[in-house]
Amino acid sequence: MNKATKNLNFGALSAPKLSTERTISTSTSTHIELPNPRSYDEEPELVHRALLNPGQGSAHDVPFASGLAESEIDPTSDRDLVYQSEVPTAQQISANTTIGFTGLQSTPSDLQITQQESTYYPQSDLDQTATLSTFDWNANITSTINWLQPDSFNLDDADLGTLFPIFPENYYFSPSVDFVSPTQHTQVDVSGTVLDSSVSVYQETPQPSTVILDAQRIPTPESVPPPTGCGEYYVDGDAGRLPKSKRRRVVAKPRILTDLDDSSFSLSYTPPMITGTPPRRGLSEDAYTNLDFLYRQLCLDTTIFKKYAPSAFPPRSALANLLSLYFVHFDRTMPSIHPASFKPEKEHCALLLAMMALGSCYADFDPSGQFALSMHEFVRRFLVFIQEQRQWYPDDPATLAQVHVLHAIGARYTLYEPLQTSSSLSLHAATEFCRTSWRTQERTKALTSCGWYTWIANEKATRLGYCIWLLDAMWASQFQQSPHLRLDDATHLQLPCPDRLWAAADASEFDQLRTTSGLSDPPTLGEALQSLYIDKQLLPNLGELSRVILIHGIIHRTWEVKTTVTQSFSRFEPSALKQTSNEVNHAEPVWPPAVPLFNKWRNSACDCLDILHWSANAAIGAASGMEHPTVLHLHLARIVLLAPLEDILLFSHYLIRSSRESNRVFPHVSAAEAEAHRRRIQRWAVQDQYKARLAAIHAGAVLWHVRLYSIDAFYEPTAVALAALMFWALSAFSINKTRTRPNSRGGARGRSDPSDGGCSPSPDVCDIILIDRPTDDELVQQFVRQGDSMRANMTGVGDVFGPRGPRKVLAEGQKLILSLGGWRGISNYWVKVLNRLEKVTAMAGVDTESV
Repeated sequence: MNKATKNLNFGALSAPKLSTERTISTSTSTHIELPNPRSYDEEPELVHRALLNPGQGSAHDVPFASGLAESEIDPTSDRDLVYQSEVPTAQQISANTTIGFTGLQSTPSDLQITQQESTYYPQSDLDQTATLSTFDWNANITSTINWLQPDSFNLDDADLGTLFPIFPENYYFSPSVDFVSPTQHTQVDVSGTVLDSSVSVYQETPQPSTVILDAQRIPTPESVPPPTGCGEYYVDGDAGRLPKSKRRRVVAKPRILTDLDDSSFSLSYTPPMITGTPPRRGLSEDAYTNLDFLYRQLCLDTTIFKKYAPSAFPPRSALANLLSLYFVHFDRTMPSIHPASFKPEKEHCALLLAMMALGSCYADFDPSGQFALSMHEFVRRFLVFIQEQRQWYPDDPATLAQVHVLHAIGARYTLYEPLQTSSSLSLHAATEFCRTSWRTQERTKALTSCGWYTWIANEKATRLGYCIWLLDAMWASQFQQSPHLRLDDATHLQLPCPDRLWAAADASEFDQLRTTSGLSDPPTLGEALQSLYIDKQLLPNLGELSRVILIHGIIHRTWEVKTTVTQSFSRFEPSALKQTSNEVNHAEPVWPPAVPLFNKWRNSACDCLDILHWSANAAIGAASGMEHPTVLHLHLARIVLLAPLEDILLFSHYLIRSSRESNRVFPHVSAAEAEAHRRRIQRWAVQDQYKARLAAIHAGAVLWHVRLYSIDAFYEPTAVALAALMFWALSAFSINKTRTRPNSRGGARGRSDPSDGGCSPSPDVCDIILIDRPTDDELVQQFVRQGDSMRANMTGVGDVFGPRGPRKVLAEGQKLILSLGGWRGISNYWVKVLNRLEKVTAMAGVDTESV
């Protein structure tokens, strides 16, 4: 009998109270009877199927977790819900202990991950408003898969040990000693050599052609002559038409992965520095003179900083092209500088320098990134310089805040250590501006009561503050750091205007839009969030920047709830009676998905993101399938909310450091901390499997979006890396029935064994999903509910849950990151992380299918 069966405790389970009515498709719901717990002793195989195959089999085979969207179960007490299994303390784990995918080598086999009975919630009230006679399209706008609850069963380390081979004790390898990545035909040298552009694409062993009755062979795809071409329309008469959406060719570019601690600085360039179109904005003589003086003072003739390599300051035409690159590429990600009214001759030279530094990140003449690094270092030195030389200080505090936020972005993604510190200081200075000036500033933005230039000044102030708030929120979600600003710092302020008004070229076009389009003032962030959470509606007059801000506002609100439920005093319920401290003090940490309050807010956050996504889908349809940048934020938000990214990152850092390479690059994680991270990942993949698979859907969509619609945004390499790491964790730690299926003889059967009738899916159920391609909602819901018995295929990987799946997704992530053009510093960092984790995974042998 399977060990998972032996450790089940069905005495704590209560039968769900199913809703007596479903008014959308039928007047009465199907009543599902749970099997008598006593019958499990007589039918152990039934227990195994009911536990590991939710939603399949006969009515009596359905486990208590099926039909969660329709069920209503009386909540259990928080005491039974929120506490994890006990994690060994630092005293119990020696310094030499190595933790692998199965945990501590000294962990006793009977140590269990105990989860008490979960609480399920009724469907949203919106689902109860529609009737058969009068159908209301708004009555069922929220997806039921957002409200699926964590599974509730016990699973001990011995069970998971059969899935993950034990991590070798005190193993050691060095990536620099001829260790070829198992998924690469050519070695990726992370110590400074050029990366081969052909990051591996797996090739399965060719299968022979099928023979029917020993007669004519079915031709293989290679034997069918391919069509010679495609026209734009079907009327052209070709086999098919060209796709309407523009596809970016994914080619892993050669890349030098060098550490930048001892980099030399140089602003030498290879003329002409052109962008393909002549620059619209020239650099004034005064601004160029000031920049040239600062260059000589801070970079060439300095005795304080490291000197640059001797070279002349780039000419005005070259710097003007860098400004153009800023507006062509970077402005789409942080539109805080008004393009139509921007005049370089009226701007402070520090702002121009920060803009040109960001524009240099997109320059084709700088394959090594040295020029961009030197530009960002130039900005850093200027910010240090003005602390002593106040005559160079900008008169307007908003200008200095703008310089800080631009420098924070540029410096953070170079991964040069002095710039990393400068980036944090700049973000802190920018957030202080938000607290002291932006949030308390009185601004009149009424479209009908001010002229164009007055409106521009107010709108620029609004966008600057929100861009600072947004950057702070993005870094908190992408780098797992505490945000400087709260949600309440921005909820009372109006959101940025619609894109059409911001893009108005002059006052006449602005007046025409104001009078004919019927646009009104945008709502505040608080009003827009309230409409999403409570009314389930997206307010009008919101541009794409406002929608991205809303996305991170939803993430912020979920963080606030998580912080509340995980605080020690949140377990205490005040009372007039005297209580005992021992009753409320618990050493075990809280697992947020098991807390009813957090679960409801997380589910509601998913509903809000769905509403935003439907609006984005309308824009995609109007653009013939082209996805705009907001879509990436929507998908990444689901990964942030639904996956334990901090645990995944820190556990991967521990594994990489165990290889005794790059100890300085990755943060230190102790053995006790690593064990705690491993258990939380394990619990997420098994007990929170519905949310884990929903996160996988959106992680695949992240890869799809970046593969086809990349705009070289500064956050794209991190988004790809987080998606790949989430797939790695889910593939390595989840229990997927398609890997191996136990038979009565104690052996294992493959994923296509036809004799496994008890686990065979219904003919109406699809057994495969293309996880990194657009998928219809019905298949998505099936994968979320029953994905443990489906193949999840990915481009360049095959089945994510198949043999070497964890390694393959890491290799595919490297390939996609290397195809991105800009932001080489952060790209190189994530390639190193994924490459070394790929090798550690191979050494651990966790992704080899057992036979």
